Amino acid sequence: MTEFAPLPEFAQGADIPASGHAVTDLGCGVYGITQGMINTMFVVTKKGVVLVDAPPALEEQLPAAVAEVTAKPLTHLIYSHAHSDHIGAAHLLNRDGLKIISHEITGRFIQEASDSRRPPPTDNAWSVFID
Repeated sequence: MTEFAPLPEFAQGADIPASGHAVTDLGCGVYGITQGMINTMFVVTKKGVVLVDAPPALEEQLPAAVAEVTAKPLTHLIYSHAHSDHIGAAHLLNRDGLKIISHEITGRFIQEASDSRRPPPTDNAWSVFID
C-alpha cells in the first residue's frame, strides 16, 4: 500500500464558518472571498466596491461578504471572462449606476450569448474606476 505525506497546512485552505464563506484581507483594500472551492475578490476604493466576477456558487454570499468589510456600495463589476461559472450571478448585482467592465472580446461574446444572467458590459475601459 502506498503512503502519502500529509497535506501541508498552507494547502488546506480557509476554515469556512457557518455563513458559508470566508473573507480574507489580502492587503491594500483587497479582499478574497471563498466558500471552499470557488474564490473571487473585491477591492474597496474611495467611492465604493469593485468586485471581480460574480460566481453563481457565491451568489448568496457576495453581498454579505462585502458587508463584513464595508458599507460602501458596489460600483463596478469586472468580468474576468465570459464563462457563466465565473459571472453567472451578475444579474443579481446589476442595478442602475453599476459599471460592468470587461475586455472588448468578452463583451462581444456576452452580447452574442444573450444570457440574462450575464448582463452586457457597460464599459471596456479599465481606467473608469481608478481615481
